[in-house]
Amino acid sequence: DQTLPDLIRGLRTQKTPAAQQKYIKECLNEIRDQVRSTSTKVEAVRKLGYLHMLGYDLSWAAFHVIEVMASSDLQSKKIGYAVAASAFKSSEEVWMLATNQIRKDLSSSQPQHVALALHFLATHLTPVLARDLFPEISRLLSHSRPYIRKRAVLVLWRVALCGGSDLGRESILKVREKLADSDQAVVATAVNVLCELARKNPKSYLPLAPQLYGLLVNSSNNWMSIKIVKLFSALTPHEPRLARKLVPHLEHIIETTSAMSLLYECLQTLILGQMIPKQSSSPSEDSATDEQSPTQTTQTHRLATLCATKLQSFITSTDQNLKYLGLHLLSQLFPLHPSSVLPHRATILACLSDRDISIRTVSLHIVINMITPATLPTITNHLLNTLESLALGNDEQYKALVLNRILDIIESDTYANVSDFEWLVEILLRISIIKIKMASVGDRVSRILIDVSARVDELRPFAVKKSLEMVQTVLGDSSFPSSFSNLDVLWGAMYIIGAYPSFLTD
Repeated sequence: DQTLPDLIRGLRTQKTPAAQQKYIKECLNEIRDQVRSTSTKVEAVRKLGYLHMLGYDLSWAAFHVIEVMASSDLQSKKIGYAVAASAFKSSEEVWMLATNQIRKDLSSSQPQHVALALHFLATHLTPVLARDLFPEISRLLSHSRPYIRKRAVLVLWRVALCGGSDLGRESILKVREKLADSDQAVVATAVNVLCELARKNPKSYLPLAPQLYGLLVNSSNNWMSIKIVKLFSALTPHEPRLARKLVPHLEHIIETTSAMSLLYECLQTLILGQMIPKQSSSPSEDSATDEQSPTQTTQTHRLATLCATKLQSFITSTDQNLKYLGLHLLSQLFPLHPSSVLPHRATILACLSDRDISIRTVSLHIVINMITPATLPTITNHLLNTLESLALGNDEQYKALVLNRILDIIESDTYANVSDFEWLVEILLRISIIKIKMASVGDRVSRILIDVSARVDELRPFAVKKSLEMVQTVLGDSSFPSSFSNLDVLWGAMYIIGAYPSFLTD
């Protein structure tokens, strides 16, 4: 009789699809005989599992699979459970027999058999199985082996998802009891399950806050602490008092932990969990909209500064993933508390030259938000210097993004950020000579040039002078027009020269 390795070797020797189909048909006929024999039944089911992966139906062998599942030999039972998920697609009788066999294994005195049944349920639980086997699964929560209790908790997560509302509530209560388990691995598993369940409706899990807080304070397991902190980030928006209770301990973790993953989760919870109130832009706004006392304002500033300082350690890391995560959180912190982020402007500007475009893009987002009338010239010059550097010479998409963001800031609120319009003309003409193959910004530059020249009378002599210089330089280049990608700017420059000819000196 063939074994599974024999079947695979024989199949590989068949050179044509027709020969393979004929060979497999012969193997299936042999398997039908083998499953009737006790000595070859297990190997036959094993071969059926392989053939199912090739697309062949084995629902006809469901009863034989159950017989292998019922074997007292652990390896045979493993094969039966592995193939069972593929075989059980037919009648209710098959599922009834399978349920009885799973119930028997869940009640077995051998932990390995119990673990096999739980593993099957964790991946293939149905509403019917959840209803019929819930008592047996619940009893396993008090099993003497911690790894059985862990698996039972994980299966209850599946029960909560597919067992209906009543069974779901009972499952959550059972999982909650395991938060007080004597084994930390079981507690961590219960926390993980509750964290996943709370994603759908966090408000329902607020009663767990005291118990979870006690676990967080006493936990020495970084992984479990991460899960608890993640769960609190979902709960705090629904209960402001919880944030006030949680902040001191999160601060303690941030200042003492060496685990970057736990540090990141704590920082993310503080920033995204509404634990850092938005900083007012003026004293009058403070009194009108902010209910914080001076002491609370000082605490908020200290907390935001702590977050920004810790995030800088991410940004200066040689690990590109940590650098991106730090910049991403800093971009979330800036709208809440700009004054805590501004001292790190030089570090963020340095990231604009990073080789990773995702890091450059998130850095650009922060830098653009930092722009004020006072910082516009400095930041714009830095951005253009970065674009003109050789390291980014071929990154056309990023170039277009940067130039368009600069123009967005310039045009914002009818040039509210611009205090020197002569500087603006020079910058626009500087932008116009930056080569971009993918998308020209010439039309926007041209439109802004014409608009500011029309709005600001005192600017016209300077605009005419600079426009004439650019036109003469561009048209005098022997390689024109290939040397100049933003041809639309020429139209705007010539329009300005023609509209205000009295300012021409020649």
